Amino acid sequence: MMFFDRIGGKITMKIRTATLQDLEAVAAVEAECFPAAEAATKEEFAQRLQYYGDHFWLKEQGFSIEAACK
Repeated sequence: MMFFDRIGGKITMKIRTATLQDLEAVAAVEAECFPAAEAATKEEFAQRLQYYGDHFWLKEQGFSIEAACK
């Protein structure tokens, strides 16, 4: 995990790898970023996260996931 601070020491962003607990959020980011014909399904992401979760990086802002990178 990496934390980025802004002036005043308040944590504003966290970058970490994904887990199966992130499935809903990762699928939502995928659906928002890609056309339906190209976006991976939630089931496909479940398999990917199960086997390759360490290769998916998430950016959290507050209590929500704002970006995913694979």
